[in-house]
Amino acid sequence: MRGLFALRWKKTIGFVLFLLLLVSGVGWWQHSPMMAWYALHGLAGASDADREAWIARVVALDDAAVPGLLECLERSDERACHSAQVALGRLVQHWTPEPPRCAALFLRLADVFPRLSMSGQHCVLELFTEHGAEVHVQAAIQVIPVASRAPDKAVRGRALALVAVLLTRPENGEALSACRELVRTSLQDQEAANRAEAVRLAMNPNIDLSRQVAPLLDDPSPEVRQGAMLAVGDPRHANAVATDDLLRSLHDPDADVRRLCEAALRGRGLRNDDVTMGRLITDARPTVRLQVLERLARADLEPGVWLRRLSQDPSPAVRAGAIRAAGESAQVDFADQLQNMAQHDPSSTVRQLAQFYLDRQRMKQR
Repeated sequence: MRGLFALRWKKTIGFVLFLLLLVSGVGWWQHSPMMAWYALHGLAGASDADREAWIARVVALDDAAVPGLLECLERSDERACHSAQVALGRLVQHWTPEPPRCAALFLRLADVFPRLSMSGQHCVLELFTEHGAEVHVQAAIQVIPVASRAPDKAVRGRALALVAVLLTRPENGEALSACRELVRTSLQDQEAANRAEAVRLAMNPNIDLSRQVAPLLDDPSPEVRQGAMLAVGDPRHANAVATDDLLRSLHDPDADVRRLCEAALRGRGLRNDDVTMGRLITDARPTVRLQVLERLARADLEPGVWLRRLSQDPSPAVRAGAIRAAGESAQVDFADQLQNMAQHDPSSTVRQLAQFYLDRQRMKQR
């Protein structure tokens, strides 16, 4: 009987020891995941006061922390996303002496980028921008098109900031196509600040979208119009917009745009009298445009160029004034234009006046 009891006791002790070993083994096996879960859970809910302590715990986990940090970036919680961003940035700093590890992380971030929350995408783009030198170019190429289609204006703006960083890198050739397409798209962005930044980037020699910038001289935002004038008003970009097309900006509602326009015109060789005449001839009021005729008599200007322009004015009164001034001037050869106006001008009064001066010129030549 005692032998049977002893045998049962030994079996019980053996089973208990087996369970203890099993539990200990499972605990040891799950130690790292449990620690990672604990640290990441703490980081996600950390306040500003204790965030640094939780970040230090997460960074100490090294690679084991990455999956959980990526999950944090899928949340809409801005605080959790920002904490994950800071922690990932610390990991990049630790791994900087090992470029392959950094590259692998950025490629992994690019892979998950489409499914991240708007806050998460914003934080990833900030991370890419802050560590531009370490970002793998393929990761940037992956992220930029997705960011350009984001409904959040801040995400699109952050993508432009990343483009600005990439353009400073000497080995940016592979990314240029993606950068150029984002800038082109952003010139039409709904957010004025994004359009203004796109204008600035468009003039980078590696992007060179000056012709696409020219229409933004009529943008609703003064800030965008100022940037566009600085860009296309530069004599180096004279082919982007004709000097005559700059003249309308002399009447811009924004004083800074008007000032920049005057500077741009002078930079293209126009004198003060030319600028004044340009302002008059592009005025919306016909009575003001007629003042060009008065100034032609006083200023040291070539009358033929200005009279031809006035002869194409939308106002019949201005066209008639140009005909009279040309017909009374011995310096201007205006016969071809008078012939054209006598035949095709939409106003019968202007046609008759043009024919009168045309006949008078012919009589003088006999």
